[in-house]
Amino acid sequence: MPSTLADLLSKKEIETAVQYLLSLPNAELAAASEQTTLGEAPTLTEAEWEKATQIFFDRCAGCHGVLRNGATGPALTPENTLPKGTVGLATIIFNGTPRGMPDWGKQGTLTQEETELMAKFIQNEPPQPPEMSLEQMTASWNVLIPVDQRPTEP
Repeated sequence: MPSTLADLLSKKEIETAVQYLLSLPNAELAAASEQTTLGEAPTLTEAEWEKATQIFFDRCAGCHGVLRNGATGPALTPENTLPKGTVGLATIIFNGTPRGMPDWGKQGTLTQEETELMAKFIQNEPPQPPEMSLEQMTASWNVLIPVDQRPTEP
């Protein structure tokens, strides 16, 4: 009978287990992030907010929607994210899910710090796009061919 778990596992299985454990969120960082109470979103600096917004639009908006109301992925609004907490969200972002969420941390796409930042970011209200008046939209047009010079027939 084997005396230790190491006797039961191959070297490859042990290495895989170690790699998995090393990929988990940093315990000290995770504990520090959970100092907010449920219902209170973590505070971000302006620089963190800008960085997280850019990461979200680059990596997340395609599935979760630009306004985070959900699309092919679930809505990432505070009522859905705050109950999971920073540690729970960071774990999902880092390791992915079987239902299609990429493992951004395991892939090396996001660092541990970026994973933590995104977990905090999605607990806050989503940024709202600026609204433009009709006058502002019209002023922003770059008309290449004036209406009176356009063809009238195909």
